[in-house]
Amino acid sequence: MRTEGLERRGFLGWALGLGAGGVLGACAGEAPPPGPDDPAADAANRDDPDDGGGGGGDDARSAAFDAAACTMTVVLYDVYAMALYFDGGLGPRTGAIRVAAVAAGADLPMEFWHGHGGQQHRYTVLPTHFAALRRRERVMVQTTEVDGHSHMLFIDPVDPQWRVEGAQPQTIPAC
Repeated sequence: MRTEGLERRGFLGWALGLGAGGVLGACAGEAPPPGPDDPAADAANRDDPDDGGGGGGDDARSAAFDAAACTMTVVLYDVYAMALYFDGGLGPRTGAIRVAAVAAGADLPMEFWHGHGGQQHRYTVLPTHFAALRRRERVMVQTTEVDGHSHMLFIDPVDPQWRVEGAQPQTIPAC
């Protein structure tokens, strides 16, 4: 695989994908920008009388990369978000994080109850968390405070001990 000229993020994604063992394919959205001898660079940098002479190179390139289809995939399982007590102990399961939610990548409000007169701890899994999960990285999320305390949670997409029972492998876009 050719790696020279790849942006740092693209190269790291490629390198991490090899180590994680769950990444298949390549992501067109991580392609390096055109170089000075590339015909795409010439087209993107031509003077346009409407843009003040800058040619719209960055905007044109960004639009092309945003439109590029991602072909990189990752295999994930439905997993539990696990609560941690601040003394370091493992708390309860706080909800299942489904692969479909990871693929969607939108804010996911969650809650869990473990005995506070009916009040529930709340937390939100954010798009940045989902992006990390697609990279097969563990993420940490803090809950709201109830009865004078909150919890730190972790979501681990790799360790099988945190998988939902009977969860099947699912392949989703990684970028």
